Amino acid sequence: MKKITLYHNGPSTCSQKVRIILDLKKIEYKSKLINLFTGEQHSPEYVKLNPNHLVPTLVVDNDVLLESSLINEYLEDMFPEISARPSDHVRVHQMRLWIKYVDIYHPQCGSITYGIGPPSNGSPASPAADAAAHAAADPVRPIISPSRLRSRTPTTGPVKSEIGPRGERRPHRASADV
Repeated sequence: MKKITLYHNGPSTCSQKVRIILDLKKIEYKSKLINLFTGEQHSPEYVKLNPNHLVPTLVVDNDVLLESSLINEYLEDMFPEISARPSDHVRVHQMRLWIKYVDIYHPQCGSITYGIGPPSNGSPASPAADAAAHAAADPVRPIISPSRLRSRTPTTGPVKSEIGPRGERRPHRASADV
């Protein structure tokens, strides 16, 4: 039996992806919550495990695994008894397209992960860093338009932003499907 420890954060989408697969496959693991609000992801102990300062991190015996989509592939391969992967090859292809799509757009959320908690050097964030975090476009809104969901085709192309009612920037597309 493998010794498995998941370093994660409750609301983290990437952590949720891994916990869903662990629970689906009924894999027992030790849970280590990383407090993003206190900056625990920047602690020297955690950075030794994950130099990217991100959650989740899965430790299996002495092997450290990073990146939620790759962790899930590892879990699927190592624990095939309960499969999370479709059996139809076309569906596997579609699944991989969606995983690729999410992985391409999700790094735009990095400003949230890096912006939570104190900076790793303990100094206050610079005004430029604050401005960059506030100016970051929401990568989800253009993806989740009803017509895009019906078509099951990932949205591509440039995203422009508009100013929302509270002064926040919101992405939008010039096309009618947003």
